[in-house]
Amino acid sequence: MRVKAPGSISLAAAPQRVTSSVIRDLLAVTERPDVISLAGGLPAPATFPVGAIAAATAELLADDPSSALQYAATAGFAPLRSWVAEREGADVDEVVITHGSQQAIELVARALLDPGAVVALADPGYVGAIQAFRLAGAALLGVPGDADGLCVDVLADRLAAGARPALVYVVADLDNPTSATLSMERRLALVALADRYGFLIVDDEPYGALRWGGEPPAPLRSLSDRVVTLGTTSKVLCPGLRVGWAVAPAGLAAALVLLKQAVDLQTATFTQRIAHRVLTAPGFLAPHLIFLRTTYREQCS
Repeated sequence: MRVKAPGSISLAAAPQRVTSSVIRDLLAVTERPDVISLAGGLPAPATFPVGAIAAATAELLADDPSSALQYAATAGFAPLRSWVAEREGADVDEVVITHGSQQAIELVARALLDPGAVVALADPGYVGAIQAFRLAGAALLGVPGDADGLCVDVLADRLAAGARPALVYVVADLDNPTSATLSMERRLALVALADRYGFLIVDDEPYGALRWGGEPPAPLRSLSDRVVTLGTTSKVLCPGLRVGWAVAPAGLAAALVLLKQAVDLQTATFTQRIAHRVLTAPGFLAPHLIFLRTTYREQCS
Protein backbone atom coordinates (compact mmCIF):
# COMPACT_ATOMS: atom_id res chain seq x y z
CA MET A 1 0.00 0.00 0.00
CA ARG A 2 1.35 3.39 -0.96
CA VAL A 3 0.95 6.51 1.16
CA LYS A 4 0.98 10.17 0.26
CA ALA A 5 4.00 12.15 1.38
CA PRO A 6 4.04 15.95 1.66
CA GLY A 7 3.63 17.45 -1.77
CA SER A 8 1.43 14.53 -2.91
CA ILE A 9 4.39 12.23 -3.61
CA SER A 10 3.37 8.60 -3.41
CA LEU A 11 5.86 6.59 -1.33
CA ALA A 12 6.47 2.86 -1.45
CA ALA A 13 6.41 0.64 1.63
CA ALA A 14 10.15 0.74 2.37
CA PRO A 15 10.29 4.21 4.03
CA GLN A 16 7.44 3.18 6.31
CA ARG A 17 9.45 0.20 7.60
CA VAL A 18 12.18 2.51 8.94
CA THR A 19 10.35 4.04 11.85
CA SER A 20 13.13 6.12 13.36
CA SER A 21 16.01 8.31 12.24
CA VAL A 22 17.95 7.72 15.45
CA ILE A 23 21.40 7.75 13.84
CA ARG A 24 20.63 10.94 11.92
CA ASP A 25 19.47 12.57 15.15
CA LEU A 26 22.58 11.42 17.03
CA LEU A 27 24.91 12.74 14.35
CA ALA A 28 23.05 16.06 14.21
CA VAL A 29 23.62 16.54 17.94
CA THR A 30 27.36 15.89 17.55
CA GLU A 31 27.68 18.93 15.28
CA ARG A 32 26.84 21.21 18.20
CA PRO A 33 30.06 22.64 19.70
CA ASP A 34 28.58 22.63 23.22
CA VAL A 35 27.84 18.89 23.21
CA ILE A 36 30.08 15.90 23.96
CA SER A 37 27.89 12.99 22.87
CA LEU A 38 28.14 9.60 24.55
CA ALA A 39 25.09 8.29 22.69
CA GLY A 40 26.82 7.00 19.55
CA GLY A 41 30.02 5.13 18.78
CA LEU A 42 31.92 8.29 17.80
CA PRO A 43 35.70 8.03 18.03
CA ALA A 44 37.61 10.79 19.77
CA PRO A 45 38.69 13.39 17.15
CA ALA A 46 42.07 13.68 18.88
CA THR A 47 42.82 10.13 17.71
CA PHE A 48 42.37 10.89 14.01
CA PRO A 49 45.76 10.48 12.25
CA VAL A 50 45.45 13.78 10.41
CA GLY A 51 49.11 14.00 9.47
CA ALA A 52 49.23 10.48 8.05
CA ILE A 53 46.04 11.05 6.06
CA ALA A 54 47.29 14.39 4.72
CA ALA A 55 50.59 12.81 3.66
CA ALA A 56 48.85 9.88 1.98
CA THR A 57 46.53 12.26 0.13
CA ALA A 58 49.40 14.37 -1.15
CA GLU A 59 51.37 11.28 -2.20
CA LEU A 60 48.41 9.82 -4.09
CA LEU A 61 47.77 13.03 -5.98
CA ALA A 62 51.45 13.33 -6.83
CA ASP A 63 52.13 9.69 -7.70
CA ASP A 64 49.03 8.42 -9.51
CA PRO A 65 46.19 10.95 -9.66
CA SER A 66 44.51 9.39 -12.70
CA SER A 67 43.94 6.04 -10.98
CA ALA A 68 43.18 7.56 -7.57
CA LEU A 69 40.41 9.74 -9.02
CA GLN A 70 38.95 7.25 -11.51
CA TYR A 71 36.18 4.65 -11.30
CA ALA A 72 37.35 1.29 -10.01
CA ALA A 73 36.19 -2.28 -9.40
CA THR A 74 32.97 -2.79 -7.46
CA ALA A 75 34.54 -5.37 -5.12
CA GLY A 76 37.13 -2.82 -4.02
CA PHE A 77 40.74 -1.69 -4.41
CA ALA A 78 42.68 -4.94 -4.82
CA PRO A 79 45.58 -4.12 -2.45
CA LEU A 80 43.11 -3.07 0.26
CA ARG A 81 41.14 -6.29 -0.23
CA SER A 82 44.38 -8.24 0.11
CA TRP A 83 45.21 -6.39 3.34
CA VAL A 84 41.78 -7.22 4.77
CA ALA A 85 42.04 -10.84 3.63
CA GLU A 86 45.40 -11.26 5.36
CA ARG A 87 44.06 -9.61 8.52
CA GLU A 88 40.97 -11.82 8.59
CA GLY A 89 42.60 -15.06 7.45
CA ALA A 90 40.38 -15.12 4.35
CA ASP A 91 40.73 -15.45 0.60
CA VAL A 92 40.67 -12.23 -1.41
CA ASP A 93 37.52 -13.31 -3.27
CA GLU A 94 35.71 -13.38 0.09
CA VAL A 95 36.34 -9.65 0.69
CA VAL A 96 34.07 -6.83 -0.50
CA ILE A 97 34.97 -3.22 0.32
CA THR A 98 31.95 -1.11 1.29
CA HIS A 99 31.02 2.44 2.25
CA GLY A 100 31.53 1.78 5.94
CA SER A 101 30.36 -1.34 7.73
CA GLN A 102 26.84 0.10 7.76
CA GLN A 103 26.59 -0.48 4.02
CA ALA A 104 27.94 -3.98 4.56
CA ILE A 105 25.03 -4.67 6.94
CA GLU A 106 22.56 -3.31 4.41
CA LEU A 107 23.99 -5.36 1.52
CA VAL A 108 23.99 -8.54 3.60
CA ALA A 109 20.37 -7.86 4.50
CA ARG A 110 19.46 -7.41 0.83
CA ALA A 111 21.25 -10.62 -0.09
CA LEU A 112 19.83 -12.85 2.63
CA LEU A 113 16.46 -11.46 3.70
CA ASP A 114 13.12 -11.55 1.95
CA PRO A 115 10.26 -9.62 3.58
CA GLY A 116 9.13 -11.53 6.64
CA ALA A 117 12.44 -13.36 7.16
CA VAL A 118 13.52 -13.59 10.79
CA VAL A 119 16.67 -11.95 12.17
CA ALA A 120 17.77 -12.77 15.71
CA LEU A 121 19.85 -10.15 17.50
CA ALA A 122 20.62 -8.85 20.96
CA ASP A 123 18.07 -6.69 22.75
CA PRO A 124 19.19 -3.92 23.11
CA GLY A 125 21.01 -3.87 19.80
CA TYR A 126 22.84 -1.56 17.43
CA VAL A 127 20.30 0.87 15.98
CA GLY A 128 21.94 0.97 12.55
CA ALA A 129 21.56 -2.77 12.14
CA ILE A 130 17.98 -2.65 13.36
CA GLN A 131 17.15 -0.01 10.76
CA ALA A 132 18.80 -2.00 7.96
CA PHE A 133 16.91 -5.17 8.86
CA ARG A 134 13.61 -3.30 9.15
CA LEU A 135 14.23 -1.72 5.75
CA ALA A 136 14.58 -5.25 4.34
CA GLY A 137 11.19 -6.12 5.83
CA ALA A 138 12.65 -8.58 8.35
CA ALA A 139 10.93 -9.72 11.51
CA LEU A 140 13.23 -9.04 14.46
CA LEU A 141 13.65 -11.65 17.19
CA GLY A 142 15.18 -9.96 20.23
CA VAL A 143 17.38 -12.10 22.47
CA PRO A 144 18.53 -10.87 25.89
CA GLY A 145 22.19 -10.49 26.76
CA ASP A 146 24.34 -10.10 29.86
CA ALA A 147 27.98 -9.50 30.77
CA ASP A 148 29.00 -12.48 28.59
CA GLY A 149 27.11 -11.24 25.53
CA LEU A 150 24.13 -12.72 23.74
CA CYS A 151 22.32 -15.33 25.85
CA VAL A 152 22.83 -18.20 23.43
CA ASP A 153 20.89 -20.57 25.69
CA VAL A 154 17.80 -18.39 25.25
CA LEU A 155 18.33 -18.40 21.49
CA ALA A 156 18.62 -22.21 21.62
CA ASP A 157 15.30 -22.43 23.46
CA ARG A 158 13.60 -20.27 20.85
CA LEU A 159 15.07 -22.32 18.03
CA ALA A 160 13.84 -25.50 19.70
CA ALA A 161 10.41 -23.89 19.96
CA GLY A 162 10.32 -23.31 16.21
CA ALA A 163 12.04 -19.98 15.48
CA ARG A 164 13.98 -20.14 12.21
CA PRO A 165 16.15 -17.04 11.69
CA ALA A 166 17.86 -16.54 8.35
CA LEU A 167 20.70 -14.91 10.24
CA VAL A 168 21.84 -14.05 13.75
CA TYR A 169 23.47 -10.64 14.11
CA VAL A 170 26.03 -10.10 16.87
CA VAL A 171 28.70 -7.63 17.87
CA ALA A 172 30.81 -10.36 19.47
CA ASP A 173 33.66 -8.13 20.61
CA LEU A 174 32.84 -5.04 22.69
CA ASP A 175 29.16 -4.94 21.80
CA ASN A 176 27.34 -1.76 20.87
CA PRO A 177 25.55 -0.65 23.05
CA THR A 178 26.41 -2.89 26.05
CA SER A 179 30.23 -3.28 25.62
CA ALA A 180 29.90 -7.01 26.44
CA THR A 181 32.16 -9.57 24.76
CA LEU A 182 30.65 -12.90 23.76
CA SER A 183 32.33 -15.57 25.87
CA MET A 184 34.19 -18.46 24.28
CA GLU A 185 31.63 -20.92 25.61
CA ARG A 186 28.82 -18.98 23.96
CA ARG A 187 30.76 -18.60 20.71
CA LEU A 188 31.11 -22.36 20.46
CA ALA A 189 27.44 -22.83 21.31
CA LEU A 190 26.38 -20.24 18.71
CA VAL A 191 28.34 -21.78 15.84
CA ALA A 192 26.97 -25.21 16.82
CA LEU A 193 23.45 -23.81 16.55
CA ALA A 194 24.29 -22.27 13.16
CA ASP A 195 25.45 -25.66 11.90
CA ARG A 196 22.38 -27.40 13.30
CA TYR A 197 19.73 -24.94 12.11
CA GLY A 198 21.39 -23.58 8.99
CA PHE A 199 21.48 -19.85 9.71
CA LEU A 200 24.38 -17.48 9.06
CA ILE A 201 26.08 -15.50 11.80
CA VAL A 202 26.80 -11.86 10.97
CA ASP A 203 29.58 -10.65 13.26
CA ASP A 204 29.87 -6.86 13.22
CA GLU A 205 33.38 -6.10 14.43
CA PRO A 206 34.16 -2.35 14.53
CA TYR A 207 35.69 -2.17 17.99
CA GLY A 208 37.88 -5.24 18.50
CA ALA A 209 41.17 -3.52 17.65
CA LEU A 210 40.53 -0.96 20.40
CA ARG A 211 40.47 -3.50 23.24
CA TRP A 212 42.69 -2.22 26.03
CA GLY A 213 42.09 -4.88 28.66
CA GLY A 214 41.93 -8.65 28.69
CA GLU A 215 42.47 -11.19 25.95
CA PRO A 216 39.73 -11.57 23.31
CA PRO A 217 38.26 -15.01 22.60
CA ALA A 218 38.90 -16.60 19.22
CA PRO A 219 37.14 -14.77 16.38
CA LEU A 220 33.82 -16.30 15.36
CA ARG A 221 35.13 -16.55 11.81
CA SER A 222 37.83 -18.98 12.97
CA LEU A 223 35.20 -21.31 14.45
CA SER A 224 32.80 -21.74 11.53
CA ASP A 225 32.40 -21.23 7.79
CA ARG A 226 28.88 -19.91 8.45
CA VAL A 227 30.16 -16.50 9.63
CA VAL A 228 30.10 -13.16 7.82
CA THR A 229 32.53 -10.68 9.41
CA LEU A 230 32.03 -6.94 8.99
CA GLY A 231 34.82 -4.44 9.58
CA THR A 232 35.62 -0.76 9.22
CA THR A 233 38.36 1.84 9.35
CA SER A 234 36.02 4.27 11.13
CA LYS A 235 37.26 3.54 14.66
CA VAL A 236 40.93 2.94 13.78
CA LEU A 237 41.43 5.85 11.35
CA CYS A 238 38.34 8.06 11.12
CA PRO A 239 34.66 7.76 10.10
CA GLY A 240 34.89 10.37 7.34
CA LEU A 241 36.71 8.04 4.95
CA ARG A 242 33.65 5.71 4.92
CA VAL A 243 35.72 2.60 4.22
CA GLY A 244 34.50 -0.74 5.53
CA TRP A 245 34.24 -4.34 4.38
CA ALA A 246 32.41 -7.62 4.48
CA VAL A 247 34.23 -10.95 4.63
CA ALA A 248 31.77 -13.61 3.50
CA PRO A 249 31.68 -17.07 1.95
CA ALA A 250 32.66 -16.66 -1.70
CA GLY A 251 29.16 -17.23 -3.09
CA LEU A 252 27.65 -14.63 -0.80
CA ALA A 253 30.51 -12.21 -1.48
CA ALA A 254 29.77 -12.45 -5.21
CA ALA A 255 26.12 -11.65 -4.51
CA LEU A 256 27.15 -8.63 -2.43
CA VAL A 257 29.20 -7.34 -5.37
CA LEU A 258 26.21 -7.63 -7.70
CA LEU A 259 24.00 -5.78 -5.25
CA LYS A 260 26.62 -3.09 -4.72
CA GLN A 261 26.86 -2.53 -8.47
CA ALA A 262 23.17 -1.63 -8.43
CA VAL A 263 23.39 0.49 -5.28
CA ASP A 264 26.44 2.73 -5.79
CA LEU A 265 28.76 1.12 -8.40
CA GLN A 266 31.77 1.12 -6.05
CA THR A 267 33.23 2.46 -2.83
CA ALA A 268 35.06 5.75 -3.38
CA THR A 269 38.37 5.04 -5.10
CA PHE A 270 40.17 7.93 -3.47
CA THR A 271 39.28 7.11 0.14
CA GLN A 272 40.03 3.41 -0.36
CA ARG A 273 43.51 4.27 -1.57
CA ILE A 274 44.07 6.76 1.24
CA ALA A 275 43.01 4.16 3.82
CA HIS A 276 45.25 1.51 2.29
CA ARG A 277 48.26 3.79 2.09
CA VAL A 278 47.87 4.88 5.72
CA LEU A 279 47.21 1.39 7.09
CA THR A 280 50.15 -0.16 5.29
CA ALA A 281 52.67 2.65 5.84
CA PRO A 282 55.77 1.18 7.51
CA GLY A 283 55.73 1.77 11.25
CA PHE A 284 52.25 3.29 11.41
CA LEU A 285 49.60 0.82 12.49
CA ALA A 286 51.07 -0.93 15.54
CA PRO A 287 52.02 2.26 17.44
CA HIS A 288 48.78 3.94 16.35
CA LEU A 289 46.74 1.10 17.86
CA ILE A 290 48.74 1.41 21.09
CA PHE A 291 47.96 5.14 21.09
CA LEU A 292 44.24 4.46 20.57
CA ARG A 293 44.07 1.89 23.35
CA THR A 294 46.00 4.10 25.74
CA THR A 295 43.78 7.08 24.96
CA TYR A 296 40.54 5.20 25.52
CA ARG A 297 41.85 3.49 28.67
CA GLU A 298 42.70 6.89 30.14
CA GLN A 299 39.33 8.35 29.15
CA CYS A 300 37.57 5.42 30.78
CA SER A 301 39.38 5.74 34.08
